[in-house]
Amino acid sequence: MGAWGCGPFDNDTAGDFLAELERTDDTPGRLHKVLSQVVDAPERVDAVDGDRAAAAAALVAIHYAGLDVDPELADDLAALVFDCPEDLAALAGRAFARLLDPTDNEWHDLWVRSNGLDEMAAELEPFRRAVARP
Repeated sequence: MGAWGCGPFDNDTAGDFLAELERTDDTPGRLHKVLSQVVDAPERVDAVDGDRAAAAAALVAIHYAGLDVDPELADDLAALVFDCPEDLAALAGRAFARLLDPTDNEWHDLWVRSNGLDEMAAELEPFRRAVARP
């Protein structure tokens, strides 16, 4: 199906990533790895890595700040219980910043080409604020 909305969980890649997290014994470690791939990308941010990082960063924001989630997502996220240290939240904040930076960013470019950049940024904003550094 691909994508059906502009939210961080509104695409098949995010769904696959959440399913992958359900099978891991180290959710924080896996989240750290996915977020770091985008934050520390030596070259262009890949669209698939961007989708995974957006979902990871949003998931961190939900756990870190206790954000309410869409009831349709609640069941999918219920199994994903983990400790969320401040350094993981800070990394999620840096991932949001990198995702929204157009420099060498295929993920961002695809949102621009689909005329969905503003809507996507608005969808990410509550999550981004939840992990933003003061």
